[in-house]
Amino acid sequence: ESQADSNVLKTPEVKVSEVSTDSFRLDWGKVYGAAEYKLALDGQEESFTTELHAVFNGLEAGSEYSVSLSAVPAEGSSSAASETVYIHVTTSGVEVLDTPVITIGSTYASKTIITWSVVSGAGSYEYSIGGQTGSTDVNSVVISSLEKSKDYTFSVTAVPSDNARYRRSAAAEKTFTTSAEDVPAMVIVPVQVLSDAMAFDIYATPEETYYYDVVSSSSLTKFSDEEVIKIYRDAIIKYAQDRGISLRLAMASALKAGTSSLTSTGLVAEMSYDIIAFGMDLDGNVTTGLFKKRVKTTST
Repeated sequence: ESQADSNVLKTPEVKVSEVSTDSFRLDWGKVYGAAEYKLALDGQEESFTTELHAVFNGLEAGSEYSVSLSAVPAEGSSSAASETVYIHVTTSGVEVLDTPVITIGSTYASKTIITWSVVSGAGSYEYSIGGQTGSTDVNSVVISSLEKSKDYTFSVTAVPSDNARYRRSAAAEKTFTTSAEDVPAMVIVPVQVLSDAMAFDIYATPEETYYYDVVSSSSLTKFSDEEVIKIYRDAIIKYAQDRGISLRLAMASALKAGTSSLTSTGLVAEMSYDIIAFGMDLDGNVTTGLFKKRVKTTST
């Protein structure tokens, strides 16, 4: 090795990390004899740093960049700057948001309730149905101005919260026919179904009180709707008698009023369950028939 070669600083050893859609980081080991390090991005204006790292921000997604780096000796040193090393980095591409999965909860002309899966990275959702369009930051919509017995197509698109990182999803579509009947006293709408739990909403008027439960579908087949209601009503009355409390107090603790968001846990995977509800007042009088919504839990 010649004397000239020994006076050239060692070329920095560089590692690339934290690559995102608009930035990346470079780290390098300390070079003996170096006072600072010279950097340039894509051949642009050179900069100098005494740090052993550099972060480049404000870049374009899915684009390739080249950084030149060399170790520079102190002024007056007998050593020469190192050879320049070139690092090529491609930023992450922009991700397309997942397409929402639509669930049609109810199809009454005056109360069509539609939910869809929450999309990671979405800041809002844009939807359209029957010439109506709208935007919402939640994963559900209640539509109240449709016609009975008519076919409609509902469309929803996830809109990104960060346009630099995500693109809009493809539009999800689902076609359904509105019911010929008027909206009943209660509407049961599954919101999320898992292998061992489910979340659901029961829509009712503020003055409507009702009892609800989630039971295996097979157990319901043994009884008529009237028998199911009687079994629950008798159980609440017996509970009041056993506890020595008034029937109105027992009813108040057992019944729900108005619209409620509810959950049921401890369920079995891949099994059919019925969400049931029926109206009952605080005196124990049954005010509606039995409402049912069948739901099957997902696999584990």
